[in-house]
Amino acid sequence: MTTKEIRPAANGTDQEMVYRTDAQSTATKVCTKCGGHKHRSDFHVRTRASDGLSARCRVCVNADTRLRYLTCPHLWWESEYRTRCKRYGLVPVIVSFTRAELIARWGDRCVDCGDSWSQLDHRKPVAAGGRHDLANCRPVCAGCNREKYSRSDRWEIAEFRDLSEWSNGGIVSVDHMLVGTVSRRSTSRAPS
Repeated sequence: MTTKEIRPAANGTDQEMVYRTDAQSTATKVCTKCGGHKHRSDFHVRTRASDGLSARCRVCVNADTRLRYLTCPHLWWESEYRTRCKRYGLVPVIVSFTRAELIARWGDRCVDCGDSWSQLDHRKPVAAGGRHDLANCRPVCAGCNREKYSRSDRWEIAEFRDLSEWSNGGIVSVDHMLVGTVSRRSTSRAPS
């Protein structure tokens, strides 16, 4: 059965007619994967679906995503790389590789200390325009990755930002966590 609802429209003056089916008016829905009866708020919104919700509950969708990233970590690495490039305003450059290819090239240990590895390090940092390819990525442990950042990455990032801002011709304010505040006015002004 279809019910009709009248409610104010977005502009506050008109009214819009909303037709709801019985499936939409009930407070629960059945997940197609786990078969559980769950509240409608436990499903992701999917505008193309007839009831406006995903067929699988959030728990099942998240479990599938975690499993996919565990079995294919390179998909996670690429996703994180794209996110970081977007954050820094850079165009992502990706040459896809698998975990097996990474191990074949670098071995199954941290390249710096020889312990087991847990992170993927970009030799040239992503924030400094580093590519995501087998030549630029290497396996490292968390401690070595932090040490590399404090030892060399943050200076390389600051230099990259400095050069890119300098080429844009504006006043630069580099992140205070990296090297402090730098002003182009003080370095580009000729003595009077």
